[in-house]
Amino acid sequence: MEEAKDEWEIGKVSDYAQHSKIPIKPYSTSETLFYHYSIPAYDSSKTPTQETGASIQSNKYLVLKNCILFSKLNPHKYEFRTFDKID
Repeated sequence: MEEAKDEWEIGKVSDYAQHSKIPIKPYSTSETLFYHYSIPAYDSSKTPTQETGASIQSNKYLVLKNCILFSKLNPHKYEFRTFDKID
């Protein structure tokens, strides 16, 4: 691991990733199933919950493949996960 540290670069997240904020309104398609990434769902099972649009009462952002999610409420808590369910 020490060898890898010698090759690490210091930079901002924006140097390596693009901030994507594509808004969606799940409640406008009430019967559609969504994978809902929420802090309670993550705390409970470390995965998104599957919910209908009718049960999600606020605007959300579309989660794209190969993305990194950051918690705006708890940015100091981090864990890496991959989700193969997302299209």
